[in-house]
Amino acid sequence: MKKHLKKLFILFTFAVLMTACGDKKTDGTSTEITTESAAENAETTTAEPLVIVDSPEAFLDMGIFIDAPIEAEDKTYSILNGNMAEINFVYESSQYVLRGTKTKDQLDFDMNDDYDELEDVIDNGTRQASVKTTVGGCHACFWTYEDVNYVLMSRQPVAKEDFTKLAMWLAFPD
Repeated sequence: MKKHLKKLFILFTFAVLMTACGDKKTDGTSTEITTESAAENAETTTAEPLVIVDSPEAFLDMGIFIDAPIEAEDKTYSILNGNMAEINFVYESSQYVLRGTKTKDQLDFDMNDDYDELEDVIDNGTRQASVKTTVGGCHACFWTYEDVNYVLMSRQPVAKEDFTKLAMWLAFPD
C-alpha cells in the first residue's frame, strides 16, 4: 500500500509540475519560459557587452584617443564593457587589434598563446613600451600615455621588426 501511495504522490507531483510549466496565455500572449530563452538571458547578462561604433571619435567620451594607421584596411571600431576602446584592422596584410582603457582591465585577455620569456622594453625618456612575443609568433606591445593603458596585438604571426615599427609609431607618435 505504501508503494502505491508513493507512486501516486510522485505522479501527482509530476502532473502539478507539468501544468505549472505549461503554456499560460493572458491577453493573447504566451508567458512560457523555455530552457532556450533562459539560456539566452543568461548569456546576455554574463557576456561582455560589445558596442559597435562608427569611428574613433566615439572613444573621446571615455577620454581615449586612438586610431589605426591611415593605410590600415577593414577597420572596425567598438567599445567593450563600456570602458575599453577597440579597433580591429588589417595593416600590410596582417590582422591587428588596438585597445585603450583608463581602467586596470587586462587588455590582452583574449591572447590565445603564452608569451615567451623575452620582453623588449623601449624607453624614450618620457614613456615606456613593452613588447612581448608569444610562443606562436604573435606580438603584443603595452604602453601608458596620459593615464590611458594601451595594447597593440598581432592576431597572426608577423615579423617582429614589422610589428615593433608599427607599435612604436602608435606608442610614440610625437
